[in-house]
Amino acid sequence: MKIILAISLILFTSNAFALTETAVEGGELFSRVCTICHNNGEVPANAPDMHDIKSRYLKVAPSKEVFVEKVIFWLSQPATSKSEFPEAIDHFGLMPKFRLTTSKMFKVATYIYENDFKKP
Repeated sequence: MKIILAISLILFTSNAFALTETAVEGGELFSRVCTICHNNGEVPANAPDMHDIKSRYLKVAPSKEVFVEKVIFWLSQPATSKSEFPEAIDHFGLMPKFRLTTSKMFKVATYIYENDFKKP
């Protein structure tokens, strides 16, 4: 039992330290704001899962900086013409605009980039 607890603690702490401080702050924002719709596999789904979204952005963003820039561009004013995932808009509709500062959008985008979203 002690061994299982020790292994669990090691795995948890090593994963927690894998994110930068900016990403951790972004994760807190993401949990409060984004998971209302992006619930990663829970039914009913109101938005695409984050694994698919991140995969789409990684295809068009050659670096972390470009990835974060593209996510901020999207979050600042969602529009069909700006989408990297038009099929999601066809299926779920256009995401609403949120009142987040650029700094907060940067943190959320960094979290999305650094977090390992599992396929639901």
